[in-house]
Amino acid sequence: NINNGFSRRMLFDGVDDEVNLGNSTDFDAPTNIDVTFTVVEHVTTNHAFISKGDDSTTNYAVDYNSGAVRFFGYDSGAPVGILSGGPSISTLIPAKIRCTFDGTTWKIYKDDVMTTSLVDAATLTTNTSPVILGERTTRELNGTMYDVSFGSFASYTGNGNTNADWTDQTGSNNGTVN
Repeated sequence: NINNGFSRRMLFDGVDDEVNLGNSTDFDAPTNIDVTFTVVEHVTTNHAFISKGDDSTTNYAVDYNSGAVRFFGYDSGAPVGILSGGPSISTLIPAKIRCTFDGTTWKIYKDDVMTTSLVDAATLTTNTSPVILGERTTRELNGTMYDVSFGSFASYTGNGNTNADWTDQTGSNNGTVN
């Protein structure tokens, strides 16, 4: 799993930082998503944590909007999922966020407690976009992210200063840090 040490944390400045995990069909999640990360926000503004695609081509995204975590995707161009009412995050206090979708039910957990659940069945639009951490269109994260994992498929094992040290079950690594 992921080393919780300081060297395993990714710091985003809220201006132009992102971690690009590349595009792998393993990241496409039409009916099964399980993503977990810990975040320490330096400024609680509208920003993205994780996204695969932009706007109506989004396969899935986890972001912060109007004081709450959102977890959503698009089914044939229409937004589905938890678009409001997710948990809030306090500035400078670590929050472990886990988002799951099983094709029918969307759930958001904060610090291992389910805070929000919504039944909204969908088959999410897949795309050829990379998975991006810390940015989605103009939503730039200002904070620290660590302990990121995508179910049992991929986890972060690097220091955030060189090409992303992401490994999947086959040992592949093709991400970049900007």
